[in-house]
Amino acid sequence: MVIDKIGNIKNIVEPKNTKSVGKTKSTGKSDSVEISSEAKKAAEQSKISHVVKQTPDIRAERVREIKEQIAN
Repeated sequence: MVIDKIGNIKNIVEPKNTKSVGKTKSTGKSDSVEISSEAKKAAEQSKISHVVKQTPDIRAERVREIKEQIAN
């Protein structure tokens, strides 16, 4: 079995002629984003909710102060 002539490898290896690409014209208008007031309120509520969840239910400092007052 002879496997000599599978394909023309020369076409694969050599790059073809390339053309330079010209610059595109800019439209002069940039993209912009507007955030609705509802979205801003939702983001603020989310931040507040996160802070509330991170805050401990018991203030250890205050408990210690009251225990000291009771002990005296």
